[in-house]
Amino acid sequence: MIIKNKWLLVSCLSWASWSVAAAEFSVPDNFEMLVVNGKGEGNMFYKNDGDVTLEDNKMQQVVVRFTAPRGVTNTEDMRGIAKSQPVVLTFDTSGHSKIAVVKPQLHTEKMVDKYAKKPVIKLINDQGQAVNFKQDMLLTPGMQLTRDYPKEVAIYNQSTGPAALAEIVAPQPVIATSSGQAMAATTATDTRQAVTTSGKAAAVTSASVAANNNKAEKTSQTESVSQLKANFSELSEQDKKAFIQWAIGQM
Repeated sequence: MIIKNKWLLVSCLSWASWSVAAAEFSVPDNFEMLVVNGKGEGNMFYKNDGDVTLEDNKMQQVVVRFTAPRGVTNTEDMRGIAKSQPVVLTFDTSGHSKIAVVKPQLHTEKMVDKYAKKPVIKLINDQGQAVNFKQDMLLTPGMQLTRDYPKEVAIYNQSTGPAALAEIVAPQPVIATSSGQAMAATTATDTRQAVTTSGKAAAVTSASVAANNNKAEKTSQTESVSQLKANFSELSEQDKKAFIQWAIGQM
């Protein structure tokens, strides 16, 4: 009987430890999750707009986005969809079993548009108490047909942004040299150098760098359009309709 009671006690303690370690994170129906701890949620057309389980008592990082129809009283309204820029949220799940984004109460088209431009996010736990967190916008300059959110978050986490989390960064790609040694690949922002025949590095002028950057940007946009067309042709009829609806909402 004593042994049985000991096993029962151990089982209860183990279950209690697990239940505290895992926390459920959820967003309301006018939000969607894009990235959870460095991993993308959903796909290009359908994002996770429900909940996820966050393991361990530790700092968590979730990227969310406000998205709602401008016709707030009629979802079939043709005024399109209002979307905010992605918002990075960093918070600690220690001591919490549930954390949720509070649904904003927006009753007019003007309120929806205003909130989309500058979303005010609140987090609460299962008891309705406010949860401390850090917040920042995930901004990317220029026109973007598609965005690699996990990659953008990895780059952001190497910055000094208020919601940056150094624990979650993408691994640096490694390139093997002819001598068999490995070297880390340089990023696109690294200074370009031209090596002369004498082995000395020639300085690259700012004008030539700017020209190369513009050329690379145009090439990248062209490739993105081509890839988008190819992906669209492979979609089912249902996904094509979903994409067209999404594209109209971006206009």
